[in-house]
Amino acid sequence: MDQFKFDTSYNQYWKDRVKHASDGTKVPGLDVIEELIAELKISSKDKVLDLGCGQGRIFPVIKHYTNIIFGIDIDLSMINDATLYDYTSLHVAAAEDSRYPDNYFDKIIMLGTFDVVEQEKSLAEINRILKIGGTCLITGKNDTYCKDDEKAFIAERNAKLKNFPNRFTDVKKLIEHLPVLGYSCEKLNVFIRRGDFGDNKKVEVVEDWVPEFYEYFFILKKICNASQTDIRFASEFSKTVKDMAKEQKEDNILAFFNANKNHLFVNRNLVNDA
Repeated sequence: MDQFKFDTSYNQYWKDRVKHASDGTKVPGLDVIEELIAELKISSKDKVLDLGCGQGRIFPVIKHYTNIIFGIDIDLSMINDATLYDYTSLHVAAAEDSRYPDNYFDKIIMLGTFDVVEQEKSLAEINRILKIGGTCLITGKNDTYCKDDEKAFIAERNAKLKNFPNRFTDVKKLIEHLPVLGYSCEKLNVFIRRGDFGDNKKVEVVEDWVPEFYEYFFILKKICNASQTDIRFASEFSKTVKDMAKEQKEDNILAFFNANKNHLFVNRNLVNDA
C-alpha cells in the first residue's frame, strides 16, 4: 500500500473527528482531557511539550497550569492552525525525532498520537528529551480488546482499509519492561470498550490486571536513561483481530478485513452490518 500522507486532508479529518466520531461514539471533551492532564501536576515553572499538538486543541487546558508550552506535529497544516495559540515554540517534527535537546522537558503530553507513530522509537525519544523525574502522559489503544466490541473491530478494520496509520500496544508487556526503558508507571487507567474514553468510564489498574480493554491512559515517570530500546511492544494489528482471523482460517489480515467489509462481529458470529 502507498505510505499514508499527513496533509491537509488528514488535518480536515481530525477537525471533523473532534466534533463527532463517525461511529457515533463520543469524542473525549476538554473536560475529560482536563481531568487527565490534572494528574500530571504541572507547575507554572514546568516546560511542557504538546507532542502531536495538531491544531492546538488542548493548548487552553495546558495554559491553565503554565505558559511555557512547546508544540510539534508531523503535519505543517496542523502547525499552521496551532499558531492561533500562544505556544512558546512550534515546529514540524516527528515523535520519533523531535529535534529537542536531551533532558529538556518537565512534562510531555502525547494525547491521541501514540496510535499513529512508531511507538518504540517514540518512547525512546521521549525518554531522551524528558528530564529525570519528569513525567509524560500517553493515551493509546491496547492490542487485546473484547471480541464482542463491534465498534472497536469496525474502527480497526476501516482504518486499515483506508491505509490510516493505526498501531496497538501490548500494554502488559510494555509495563513489565518499563524499568529498562527508563520509566516507572505512576498511573494506569483503562477504558474497556470503544466509546468509554469519551464517556470518561475509566477503570484504574492497581494490582489486578484487566485482560481485555480498548484504550488506556498512563503517566510514566523518567527514572533513568533507557538501558534498552529494542523491546517490541506494538503492532499494526490487534491480537483480537488476529484471533478472529485465525478462527476464520485466514492468515492474511487484510484479506480477512476485505472479506468482511460489510460485516461486524457479535459474539464471534458474523452478522450483517446494516
